[in-house]
This record gives sequence, C-alpha cells and structure tokens, in this order.
Amino acid sequence: MLQEISSTHRFNHRKPKRWFTDSNMDLFIWFENQRPVCFQFNYNKLQQEHSIGWHAETGFSHTLVKPDKRHVKYRASATSSSECECQCQFDAASIAREFLQASNHIG
Repeated sequence: MLQEISSTHRFNHRKPKRWFTDSNMDLFIWFENQRPVCFQFNYNKLQQEHSIGWHAETGFSHTLVKPDKRHVKYRASATSSSECECQCQFDAASIAREFLQASNHIG
C-alpha cells in the first residue's frame, strides 16, 4: 500500500512535490502553482525497476532504472543521467491494476 512521505513537499526551493512509496513502487508528482507539471512512477523496484514519466513540456517516457544510480534518479525532469531509455514492452494493464490496488486509499 502506497504511503506518502510528507517531508518531501519542498526541497532546496525547487518545485513542491509529493512522494508516495511502498516496497515495490514509488510515485513522485511535482507541482507548479498547485498544478501537476511532472510525474515519475517507478515500478518493479524489487526486480528490474522501470520508470514511467510525464513532463508537461516533453511528454511521456518509459525507462529502465540502472541499479547503481538508483539513489540519484528522482528529479523533476523527464530524463535524468541515472536512467537509460529502453525499448522494452510492458504490460500497462497489469501495472495499472497494481497501482490502483496500492493507491486506492489515497485521496
């Protein structure tokens, strides 16, 4: 079940963000003027972690997270040096079901 980490609402004068996490997924949402401008959803953290992202200026991305760079991957941009682009197939319906089940209590 995703739990919010409330201490991340503002960091070093950057855009406010919300962070929800559990053992197998993370969701980060960045805001500007109380509107979402970027999100990063990481899934399958226990095996081969991937990230689905969206940024208002650049659109969507799907990336494979490099294990040795995990500690620096969370940024407010659609691409970061800690990730590499991947062309892999993924089961969007299954990932969506897992996310909905883990987040059904978030209001």
